Amino acid sequence: MRAKARERFRKNKTGERVSKGWYVFTYNGNKQTERKANSKESAERIVSQINSEEQAADHWMVGGALPCDEACRGWIKTHKAELSVSTEATNRSLIENHVAPYFGSRDLRTITRDDIRAFAEERFEAELSAATITNALSVLRRVCSLHVDAGLLDINPATGCGDMVKRISRRYAGQGIREVDAWTR
Repeated sequence: MRAKARERFRKNKTGERVSKGWYVFTYNGNKQTERKANSKESAERIVSQINSEEQAADHWMVGGALPCDEACRGWIKTHKAELSVSTEATNRSLIENHVAPYFGSRDLRTITRDDIRAFAEERFEAELSAATITNALSVLRRVCSLHVDAGLLDINPATGCGDMVKRISRRYAGQGIREVDAWTR
């Protein structure tokens, strides 16, 4: 499946072509699907993301270089059938907003526990909650775990990341703690 962005037109009563908006078209064999985008930039961003996921899915579990961002995008593309729609959207957001910007195309084999700790500390300093940091690291942990199972990684550097985040969060006490506003009688 590949994607393209195109502007659709219609004719008004006077016969002039009027834009209906920008659409993202995806192709899977002979099947074409479309969805409306808010703008040209939005459509191009969606196309770029779909095509990069497709490219990552084609070779995310092969030998050679193991770029972190491609591995995570390939995982979400390959395993999305196992995830609920909301979990897929959450994991995709965690990859695009936290994991991929921090680790980038760095090889998974070069990521260490110190890098995981530095990631957590930097995210706490950016005033993110412990839950968000733990969830972002859990995506990385799942991807690394699959690579360990396939024999492409020796160890999973993100194992036990939840406990590490809890220990680090003590230093940033009070941050990200929400008070529940429950209804009373």
